[in-house]
Amino acid sequence: MPKETTPVPGYFCENMTFAAREAMKKLRTNTTLVLPKTDACKIIGVTSSQAGEGKSSTIINLAYSFAELGNKVLVVDSDLRRPSIADKLELTSEIGLGDLLTDNDDISSAIQRYQDSTGKAGFDLICGKGYFENASELLSSRRFTSLLNMLIKAYEYILIDLPPVSAVIDAVVVGKHTDGLIVVVRENKIPRKQFENCISQIEFANIKILGVVVNGSTSGAGKKYQYQYNSYGSYGYYGHK
Repeated sequence: MPKETTPVPGYFCENMTFAAREAMKKLRTNTTLVLPKTDACKIIGVTSSQAGEGKSSTIINLAYSFAELGNKVLVVDSDLRRPSIADKLELTSEIGLGDLLTDNDDISSAIQRYQDSTGKAGFDLICGKGYFENASELLSSRRFTSLLNMLIKAYEYILIDLPPVSAVIDAVVVGKHTDGLIVVVRENKIPRKQFENCISQIEFANIKILGVVVNGSTSGAGKKYQYQYNSYGSYGYYGHK
């Protein structure tokens, strides 16, 4: 059985503000609309151009939003160089994804359970732990593929927290296993050219872009990125695939 966690601090999950909760519902709905219309497990990657744009916070709250509908949801922190999910949720990660890919640890030993204070919404997590210099090779391995193949049998949604696209190749490597990526960008944090390069790398790898989330935005700004939003965490469909 997964180890259960206590309600998380700050602005996560049931502690989200009303505006953030509504933005996550919009993101959940729009993401569902562009995902394949099948009963199979959906794998969604969440990435950004660089660190600090809010992708890990976005994936935690999006997972909770899916779980509120009664879906079986798993969050996987695949950043084997700079994992952050465990820290954000104040968890102790004894066995992380990297350990599963290098040792013979049982999958169930790495899965932790988040359950909200109402007992009505919860999701599972495989967090990251430590630093793996050979991260790209581990994520490209048959072992990672086999791990995903086992997990999709147990969940309806798997949300994978990916490293920033501009930093390492890992996001593109894992992205090929997904139904598409959500790209998080923080308003006024990166130049437009860097954002465009991020999108180009994803498209060059023939990975579907499900949409773009603007983080920390203010009404009336953001036209330089050429997508729409209204407030923090809002969703703009970049798609042409």
